Amino acid sequence: MFGILAPCPSRTPADLKPRWMGHFCGLCLELRDDAGHLARLTTNYDTLALSVLVEAQQGDGADGRDAGPCALRGMRRQRIATGDGPRLAATASLLLASAKLRDHVEDGDGIVARPGVAGLAGRTAGRYRSKALAIGESIRLPV
Repeated sequence: MFGILAPCPSRTPADLKPRWMGHFCGLCLELRDDAGHLARLTTNYDTLALSVLVEAQQGDGADGRDAGPCALRGMRRQRIATGDGPRLAATASLLLASAKLRDHVEDGDGIVARPGVAGLAGRTAGRYRSKALAIGESIRLPV
């Protein structure tokens, strides 16, 4: 989980905690469904705010569904956000991860500097970018 914007558990009102978790889980599941399990590692708190803002604009018309138990939720069920909000957040998460990986490949720094890793990281960055373009296209977002 990357990013700067993260809720403060002690300051978040009790009625908003499940809604925030619903957006978090919606983003995670969107990444899984569209880009595979490994893409869930790109979950980003900053992009999660996009999902929240989209839902705020939709008002009562926001989409949601019930998700099954997950180990990250302590095997509890959760009402999750679905639709354009999580898809926008997934697009942004994948684009940010792609740019970061590509930057490390081009600079030859970090773990990517190890032999054999640069090629894998470059292919992963390309895959994340193409997945982000596809998701963005599905919500009419020119990426």
